[in-house]
Amino acid sequence: MRMGVRSTGGPSFQNGVNGTGGGTMHRNGVIINEIQNGGMVNRRSEVPLKSVGSGVAQRTANLPTLPRSSGSMQSLQSDLYPVPPSPMIHVSFQNSMMIPAYSGGYGQLNANGVRGNCRELNRMGVGGTVTIVQADDGTMRDVDSITPSVSPSNNVQNGCHVNTPSLRRGDEGTGLTPTPPSLRFLTSYEEEEVKDYLPSVYFGGTEQCKKIHGVRGTEKNDGYDDDNFHYRVVVGDHLLYRYEVVRVLGQGTFGIVVRALDHKYHRLVAVKVIKNKPNYTKQAREEINTLELLNRDDPDDEANIVRLLGSHIFRKHYILVFELLPSDLYAIIQRNKFRPMSRDFIYELSEQLLTALVHVREHKIVHCDLKPENIMISYSGCNSKLVGDSADFSLKLIDFGSACEESRPLFTYIQSRYYRAPEIVLGIPYTTAIDMWSFGCVLCELANGYPIFPASCEGELLERIVEYFGTIPLYLVKQGRRADRFFEDGQMKYNLGKKRAPHAPHSRVLGNFLKIGRSHEDQLFEDFVAKCLHLDARQRLTPETALEHPWIDFWRGSGSSMSTASLSDSSCSLSC
Repeated sequence: MRMGVRSTGGPSFQNGVNGTGGGTMHRNGVIINEIQNGGMVNRRSEVPLKSVGSGVAQRTANLPTLPRSSGSMQSLQSDLYPVPPSPMIHVSFQNSMMIPAYSGGYGQLNANGVRGNCRELNRMGVGGTVTIVQADDGTMRDVDSITPSVSPSNNVQNGCHVNTPSLRRGDEGTGLTPTPPSLRFLTSYEEEEVKDYLPSVYFGGTEQCKKIHGVRGTEKNDGYDDDNFHYRVVVGDHLLYRYEVVRVLGQGTFGIVVRALDHKYHRLVAVKVIKNKPNYTKQAREEINTLELLNRDDPDDEANIVRLLGSHIFRKHYILVFELLPSDLYAIIQRNKFRPMSRDFIYELSEQLLTALVHVREHKIVHCDLKPENIMISYSGCNSKLVGDSADFSLKLIDFGSACEESRPLFTYIQSRYYRAPEIVLGIPYTTAIDMWSFGCVLCELANGYPIFPASCEGELLERIVEYFGTIPLYLVKQGRRADRFFEDGQMKYNLGKKRAPHAPHSRVLGNFLKIGRSHEDQLFEDFVAKCLHLDARQRLTPETALEHPWIDFWRGSGSSMSTASLSDSSCSLSC
């Protein structure tokens, strides 16, 4: 069993690179080999903040409504710039510079966890005080309670102190530009380099940061890369003279992910800095193209796909900027102490995740790495201790670093091992059906608290699959290019997972793992999961047929109340 440790393996890098796998990271002191990208601000376009005088931020009429899936950082703006519709916060400012409040960024402003209370907050080193005078439509969280969406989010301490320079109004269209003192810490290398970025220069680094002193024409990318071609990220320094590195969230084979402050629009974002090697830059372009396509065809942000805010090249590294989302699903499972989630929670998550998979499948794209760490959850109506009186949440699917077109697969060895479909193990050409297999594995994990196939190697993975679903049909074995590793004369080689004794086919019961009872809903749920985990990919549920399954219809008809107690079959206290 996994006690807070992911050991899911990582995809190999054949004919390119996987944007998520490989690399090492620490989770609760245990080294793992996964790192995911984050998400980013749920906006349709980037809108600069304006400087305003003292006053109260007001809601503007006739504004576009943000979708319910929004976990975005929503800035308070003057009457010249619309305030997002929910939650509404009236604030007063004691300085002349407007300070944004964020939902899903710095955190939702909290009045000690109680709606409508007031308290003063002194944040971000700008010298002004923000006073909440009214808050409605949801409990407001503390500014320091937010957790980034870059997997694994539970590897990151909550909150941060952001040191921002004094700001002044820039020329129209250039956003907020720093005062001259903010550029006094540039190195001689940067004093030349910064000329290429004018007039869009917003931040040059803090006084305390230990800058890399690059030397043009020297090895390792003028000194800015390490021995493995990763960018040498420095906390407090800039990326693109715009993004301030607040914290390094993790490093994987593909590159580094950081939490950063966008000084142009004064919001927190997740930034993925890709390794400076041809295969990795090629895969970064694939990820950018995939997300731009999915985002463009989802203008109202209703498909539950992470928003890519921008992409750049800086010092020969691809830079991908994403919306910053609060927490991944694995962090929630972990905070729930690996206890089963309630069935209505599983339904709510299933419907939203299937919506994302429908959108992906409509574009004939295979995600290739669906797992709890790549499912971001944003709660509304919650305080810092519990998941709310009505644990209403929205979901985003992230990390398309391994994604590919169904007709043009980039890799032959993909998916994290716990969630890897049998056709990948056997080397059978794959389709979007592998994402539905992973989806079924996630449902099992939510229903039980632990993964259904916690295998240490692919041989053990096949053994565990056979124990639940029976012998793999011979016609599938014959299609597999890698089948001879696991089968001989059509018969499976046992003791492949050398660390455990194998069990006979069908020796385990899916319903027992799912903790199925005798109710009609229990039986429908077991059938739903079993059809997601069909050994033959062609007979598996698709996202569209899954949304029409009787189990989904059952919950639609009953209406999901999603109470606090419903998150676990025993009471839990989750920190949002």
